[in-house]
Amino acid sequence: YVRARLESVILFDPATQTAEKIDAPLSNTHYMYCMFNDAWIVYLDANMDGGGRIMAMPRDGGDAVVVKDVYTGQPKLQLDGNYLAWMERTGSRMDKLFVCDLTTLESTTVQMFSDSPYGQSDPSLKNGLLVWADAGDSADVSQIFRIRLSQSTAVPYSPNTYVHDPQGDESCLAWLTGHHGVGTDLYCSVNGGPAVLVDS
Repeated sequence: YVRARLESVILFDPATQTAEKIDAPLSNTHYMYCMFNDAWIVYLDANMDGGGRIMAMPRDGGDAVVVKDVYTGQPKLQLDGNYLAWMERTGSRMDKLFVCDLTTLESTTVQMFSDSPYGQSDPSLKNGLLVWADAGDSADVSQIFRIRLSQSTAVPYSPNTYVHDPQGDESCLAWLTGHHGVGTDLYCSVNGGPAVLVDS
């Protein structure tokens, strides 16, 4: 079968209906998971079969820099201000949740997952709040953790469901109960309240 190779980065302005091709360095096969804000353009300079480089390019015209080399998988990037978060496979059974300060290129391992399905669950990073899933009291029940990047204490929420790819802010959380397959439910919680089924 034919696999698409994404070989251009285009910045499109919906207000003016104009598109600009961005000269983003590419040393591997293609671009994946491009994100941008006022300060940065970030992307995975990816190999087709996994691995590559996480790249960050300042919007002020500075040179693109390598944030981290990735040896397996294709981590989905989450950009918020000067911070970048991603989940990465770092061993045959080990995954790590990383956060990097793009102004210094200093990375922190927030959590490690050993032989755990939660290493395949993407985090969320919005308005300085990092959200991710981890195991709860049993195999079928998870916890959602939230931490402000300016603080050091993670706050758990127990939804009494399995959790995959949680998203959230201070007041609202949303998550899936499966790995994007048949029979997956979408739930949400507002202000720490009980989990509410949104759709199946």
